[in-house]
Amino acid sequence: MELVVVADYGRVTVVDLELGVEKTLVDRGGSWPAANGASLAIPLDRSATEGSAVVRVLARGDGATEIPATRLPAGFAIAPLLTHYVYCSADTVAVVQPSGTGGLQLATWSPGDPDATPLLVAAPLFLALDRESGRIAVHGGQGSGGSLLVFDRRESEPCFRIEGAGGFGAPAFLGQGDTVAWAEPIEGGRIRLRAARPGCNVSFSGPRLPGPVRFLSGTSGPEVLIAASEPGVDGFARILAWNPADDRVRQIAEGQLLAAWAHEAGGKLRLAVARPGYFDDGRLLMEFLDGEGRMLGRLEPVVLSAQERLAMAFFDQFGRSHDPWSRDGEWFALSGRLLGDGPHDLFGPPGLQHVLGVRVGEHGGPLRWVRLASGSFGRFL
Repeated sequence: MELVVVADYGRVTVVDLELGVEKTLVDRGGSWPAANGASLAIPLDRSATEGSAVVRVLARGDGATEIPATRLPAGFAIAPLLTHYVYCSADTVAVVQPSGTGGLQLATWSPGDPDATPLLVAAPLFLALDRESGRIAVHGGQGSGGSLLVFDRRESEPCFRIEGAGGFGAPAFLGQGDTVAWAEPIEGGRIRLRAARPGCNVSFSGPRLPGPVRFLSGTSGPEVLIAASEPGVDGFARILAWNPADDRVRQIAEGQLLAAWAHEAGGKLRLAVARPGYFDDGRLLMEFLDGEGRMLGRLEPVVLSAQERLAMAFFDQFGRSHDPWSRDGEWFALSGRLLGDGPHDLFGPPGLQHVLGVRVGEHGGPLRWVRLASGSFGRFL
């Protein structure tokens, strides 16, 4: 099992956890590596290139390619700690970066392409890339000015478009990428769940919910999982599963939560749920559930790294591009520190950050964090 890790000064390494071997990919200035199994796409800042921030794609064997259109002038970034946002499928790299017009630009690149192909400029911008079909669904803009577009693999014109699609983050694909789900804003700040099969003239209208929702990543069946908000609850209050084909909704979990990540493999669904730790130092309590909401175990509190906090704030999108689950669903990883790793930032230099992993058992029982590597961000390959 391998782990890609971002450590101090943006050093990016691949760690073989079984052999204990570490290979350096980037000496400095790297962040947010996204993997597709065969290659890694790594945003690099100016300290790494001695010029412009750029996205570099590294093959797992040998060779590296920089995508020319991703070069940014000095000072351009999506946010602090985030020059580019990258997302990989089997043969496509999707890149979001600042545009020259003040919005965000989405472009795609595949091996052999001389440069990236621009698809859309909007702000804000949230996307989902289906790893099986290669389709991209992107939600850009706000409120009545927002739109939802779906692009087929390697196409620059959308095959599906919905206007006025504001009020949610990243859309979601169901099944083999043939169905896309989104949230439609309606009266009183509520939303209605919607879905469609692009190219088939088939659409589905789902239930109304009282507030904003986020679609979870990690499922491959006919249901889409949803973190649903409730009035008076910070964050989200329930995790629901919706099947657009029969409009069936079932509740998997309830209680205040900040984020959730799903993984489905071999017919088994697992959920990792982040709940507030009720402390002033930003601690989180992680718990794990099966697909019916039964408890698999809880962990001791963890304080997330700055990069991990940003990923959690947009868990619906980063959960797709930078999935915390291992491919087989046996391991889950977040980065930060445990309570014994050092003082809180308010009381001095922060303690050493670790990539923390947990092996999730089948039938419950004690779970414990394992320090897999030193670093502020890490994901399984």
